[in-house]
Amino acid sequence: MSVIGATLVRVTDVSDFDEYVADADQARDQGTFTEFVTSPSVQLADLSALGAGPACDGPRTRLYAGPSGSLSTSPGGAPLGHVGDELAALDTRFDAINAGSPHPCAVGLGDRVPEDVRTKALAERPWLGRYLAAIDAVRELRARGVDEVRVSGFGHRLWAASAEVARPADATDPTVPLLLWTDETAYVHCRAPGRTFQLDLAAGILAEALLVNGSVEEANRYADHAQLVQVERFFADAGIRLTASEAWGTPR
Repeated sequence: MSVIGATLVRVTDVSDFDEYVADADQARDQGTFTEFVTSPSVQLADLSALGAGPACDGPRTRLYAGPSGSLSTSPGGAPLGHVGDELAALDTRFDAINAGSPHPCAVGLGDRVPEDVRTKALAERPWLGRYLAAIDAVRELRARGVDEVRVSGFGHRLWAASAEVARPADATDPTVPLLLWTDETAYVHCRAPGRTFQLDLAAGILAEALLVNGSVEEANRYADHAQLVQVERFFADAGIRLTASEAWGTPR
């Protein structure tokens, strides 16, 4: 599709959801991201229902009123009540719907995509949150005029040794920074607080080693210890953690 101006793209039925999953699989396996979804003009809607992470946007964050007066968190969301209902009642209904699902958010697409279809796709792809983070990172670089970007862990690794790690620490957690690169430059993108650092490719290899291995000690098998410590400290001083910790989840 041609995108002109700011565009919000939303899943409206099962076929849309299937296309979203197929695009995610293609990016994960081949490193090829659908061009329109990484356009600087595009934003995906209802991310928490698409596997973005454990947090949900409830009725205290966003609320949609349909033509009949029904209330939900999105146009395709499961109904939470009707115009005039108390906010506390909407909260209760929102929590009850999500309590019955193993994957948040069960409300956002609840009126358009069967929950068993959605949860099966998310369970088979625990990396979908990381895919959505990668889309954000590529979109941001494209907005700066940086094209032909590759994302570490999505079809490629910058350094061949990183591809040999059997259980990469950056496999699924969307909060772990992303390593991206072009033929000339590497980038480290941290979705929260939304910062991107530009590096030369040699430093990018070291950053990737830390992200993939989860610690200086593990990465030391593949790269120089002193250089790894230098890169880790650089990012630590900037408030960005490249290595695994309890707060960031354990390596998987």
